[in-house]
Amino acid sequence: MLIDEYHNDGSLDLRLGEIIDLVLTESPTAGFRWRLESGGTPNLTCLDDTFQPGAIPGAPGRRQWRFQAMQPGSTTIRLSYARSWEQQAARSYTVRVRVTRIRRGSLRLPYGCLNHAYSPEVARQAGVDEVGVRQGEVPAVPPTLAP
Repeated sequence: MLIDEYHNDGSLDLRLGEIIDLVLTESPTAGFRWRLESGGTPNLTCLDDTFQPGAIPGAPGRRQWRFQAMQPGSTTIRLSYARSWEQQAARSYTVRVRVTRIRRGSLRLPYGCLNHAYSPEVARQAGVDEVGVRQGEVPAVPPTLAP
């Protein structure tokens, strides 16, 4: 799920194991950078924080954070946008997040395809293995492998 500036002061619901990408415009050449004040721990884990520069030198770029829902409950992602030498933030960003459990047996992944968005622990809690087969089920041969 992708969220951006338009989700500021909003809220969203995630299922355990789900991943969100938060993308915001950043102008580091003007001294402005986003600071992660609260990453939503322990309900969320920040998996990645990257910056993609603008198309031309000096143009604003895109800061992207990737979060994974790790524990049921409610939390907040909070960021501030400021220059390092200034005390007051020029802007802030807040989104409230509610993480819920996956219903047992509801996680279905494509046969034979490991989906890295779901850890083995999340898959175990959902009652499936890493390839989306319910525990105790015998997987069918995918049509592409049938004789």
